[in-house]
Amino acid sequence: MKRFKIELVTRGAKASIYTIRFEGEENELRKFFKLHTSKYNRELQIISAVIDNIANKRGALNHIVKVREGKLCDAVVAVPNLPNDECSLRLYCWRISPQTLIIFNGGLKTQRTYQEIPELDIIVKDLQKIGKLIDEKSRYPDPEIVLNGNNLEGIKDFFSIDE
Repeated sequence: MKRFKIELVTRGAKASIYTIRFEGEENELRKFFKLHTSKYNRELQIISAVIDNIANKRGALNHIVKVREGKLCDAVVAVPNLPNDECSLRLYCWRISPQTLIIFNGGLKTQRTYQEIPELDIIVKDLQKIGKLIDEKSRYPDPEIVLNGNNLEGIKDFFSIDE
């Protein structure tokens, strides 16, 4: 079992941005930036600008994030929504609503689909498990996680997913 916590990154005028932190590790957003800072500075600047745009100006709208990155039935999206020649890095996220986005992790997209890249496939599969758990814990009649505007309530504790 992997234990994780949902942490607030920023609450902007248009959206709240969260990330995931596995128990005993740095959060996924920090890990992503640390891993790619030395080699992909331009792409990280683009991704930072998109995250700021989502939080403060536009929200996580369809034209801002690349929809349908995962399965048709899930909410996996990618940032930025640009062709590979403009930005070769992809940061995978779970869109709860246009006002609420959970940023996970990502990497270099060198193939047409993430499934063709083992590291990205693992990241997206973990995100799908986390997203499914969030969806389950948000269901009525007795939700543990509640979306109140752009605020996630009930995320103080660790949750678990299968490895």
